Amino acid sequence: MRALVRMDDDEVAAFVAANLRARVATLNRDGSPHVVPVTYVVLDGQITFWADNDSLKMVNLRRDPRVAAVVDDGVDFQELRGVEVTGTAELRDDEVTNDRVADLFAAKAPEEHRLAAKEMLLSLATERTAVVIRAGNVASWDHRKLAGAARPQDLGH
Repeated sequence: MRALVRMDDDEVAAFVAANLRARVATLNRDGSPHVVPVTYVVLDGQITFWADNDSLKMVNLRRDPRVAAVVDDGVDFQELRGVEVTGTAELRDDEVTNDRVADLFAAKAPEEHRLAAKEMLLSLATERTAVVIRAGNVASWDHRKLAGAARPQDLGH
């Protein structure tokens, strides 16, 4: 069934670009997962978000850069879609990256508020680090591709 619902690369890119919230998992010191929602942008094809420098996810990523993110939507089985990216976090704290990330976040605001949004975002950038998820593996699913299929239990799900 996985092959039936898998998105191709273009579908994955479009789905990730069309959304704005992901659940990001990092590893606590004891190896247990720490999962939090983040608002992200797509920077050079990679899920990217800002994290407060003293947040637990940043503490975890500085110690162990392994990370996973899930972007998904849908409620009923036949409409579930999602992308899981696992890989490593690249931590960036430079002016060029911050400016590009601020532009991408500001672009999500109504046009008349974009300049003010970017200024506000850049004022907070000194307290944050940009986290770029370098994908090692990408898994995806789009249950809408099963249109006309029987019940979920009939598909081995």
